[in-house]
Amino acid sequence: MNNIWLEARQDGLIFFWIMLGLAVLVLAYWKIQSRAFDRGYWVGRSAGWKASIEHNQKIEKLRSRAVFDYDKH
Repeated sequence: MNNIWLEARQDGLIFFWIMLGLAVLVLAYWKIQSRAFDRGYWVGRSAGWKASIEHNQKIEKLRSRAVFDYDKH
């Protein structure tokens, strides 16, 4: 009778450690994925702003080079 309780206790501890290990793995995976998404999001935002600024600088250069013809207007 006592042996059955010890086996059940041992099985319960094994189950507990397995569940705890799985919980830690899931948490680590979730954190890594969350950080990767955030990093990708902000890198994309940064690249978008840089492209926008470069585009605006090119447009301003073109506008400054253009000569307004007062005779036509």
